[in-house]
Amino acid sequence: SDYLYWLYMGGVETSFEGLPISYFERSNNGYISDPGAMELLGDVRFHNKLNNKKNAKNNNAFHSSTGAINENMPSLPSVNRPLPTYKAGPKGAKLLRIKSDKLLELMEHDDELAASISNMLLKNLQRKLDHLLMREVSQKYITPTRKTSLETAVKGFI
Repeated sequence: SDYLYWLYMGGVETSFEGLPISYFERSNNGYISDPGAMELLGDVRFHNKLNNKKNAKNNNAFHSSTGAINENMPSLPSVNRPLPTYKAGPKGAKLLRIKSDKLLELMEHDDELAASISNMLLKNLQRKLDHLLMREVSQKYITPTRKTSLETAVKGFI
């Protein structure tokens, strides 16, 4: 994707090939540190772009310094992942659209920005994994009365 989206307010449903997998809602009271806040959309593809750019830069630096091809440098396989579909919730959604290439360019010249964006990407991926894990566990093993106590326990570890 050419863009990364920041969920400012409202709700967004994420689905793959018509199958809904998550719904996140954020109000104007939501903070980035809230474990339930899922603020970035398109983050996996952006993370892949960031890694590919870093790998290309490292590989080019190796070539120019030694004049040799680095055969030990692992290359990531090109995987064609399905694109998610995002749909605004019943009350709508306000999103900030960020041009991926422009953000990558800014990150090249600003180490603090690069570190902040990398940290946000990691936290967002952790939240997605936590959400999917909680959903899977609650669907298979948890009765509705035990669900609240498990969610509270998991939030303590986040």
